[in-house]
Amino acid sequence: MHKLTKISKLFPPFFFHKVNFSTKKLNDFQIDIFNGLHINPLTLPSSSSDLNSMLNNSIPEWQQQKITGIWLKIPNTKLFLLESALSHSFEYHHCEKDYIMMTKWLPKTIPNKIPVYCTHYVGCGGN
Repeated sequence: MHKLTKISKLFPPFFFHKVNFSTKKLNDFQIDIFNGLHINPLTLPSSSSDLNSMLNNSIPEWQQQKITGIWLKIPNTKLFLLESALSHSFEYHHCEKDYIMMTKWLPKTIPNKIPVYCTHYVGCGGN
């Protein structure tokens, strides 16, 4: 059983599995109610080649587990990982001043259901 760790600042309601880098897999993640997998950005590897081999080993396993989508939040301090994510067919979803969010849809026979990021906010005010 994995020891659970709460990462409240990045994902307030999420708990992550403990990472084990010896397996060369991305084990530090949370699965949401839509069977989407959110990789813990605090435990991303420090080299592009490590991320590449971790994704090579993890993605087939996640496909067998019927994971629908993968959410990869890359902090600005680790932008060198973008090339590896793009080589695994991750797509840009959105970005903020301190990170880039990338997604990958796994099912081959189901159309991508990851929602697009909002581009506008509507507000109203009154007294």
